[in-house]
Amino acid sequence: GAELNFVWGNRDFLVRGQGFEQRTGFKIRGNGYVFEAAGRRVRVLHGDELCLADVSYQRFRRVIRSWPVMCLEGLVSLKLKERIATRLRRVSKKAVANKQEAAKTKGINSFGFDDGAVQELFLGKDETPTGLNAAVAGHIHCEERRPIKAAAEDAELFVLGSWDDGEA
Repeated sequence: GAELNFVWGNRDFLVRGQGFEQRTGFKIRGNGYVFEAAGRRVRVLHGDELCLADVSYQRFRRVIRSWPVMCLEGLVSLKLKERIATRLRRVSKKAVANKQEAAKTKGINSFGFDDGAVQELFLGKDETPTGLNAAVAGHIHCEERRPIKAAAEDAELFVLGSWDDGEA
């Protein structure tokens, strides 16, 4: 059968542990993983780590994925977790709408992938080739196929669109 892999998104990074894997058949891959297919090395990642200009989101990401928050998560009731998640989703939708509006009216685009971060996927920090031919990411919900000028020939970034009728 097919291998099922789970890469953390904005709010599901707390999904972890062998219990989840045993119940669902998914392999938790955390922040991403690399695999080979048709002779190409492909990295799958959520993509939020490529949005460096979105300073407020990067700050939120550091806090929400911090060790203290992850420890506290186990002490909070399911009902409270659901209320927190609902609130975070509401705040997230509003923030995304504000960022999209700022991009349109003020030309400020903190919403897209940072070109340097994308290049680093393929060339590394010291411009040593990483051996990747492709990367697949989401987060920004704007479907795109972008050629990458990197060491590997035919390198491409595939950005996934929204999973649900435009609700980014």
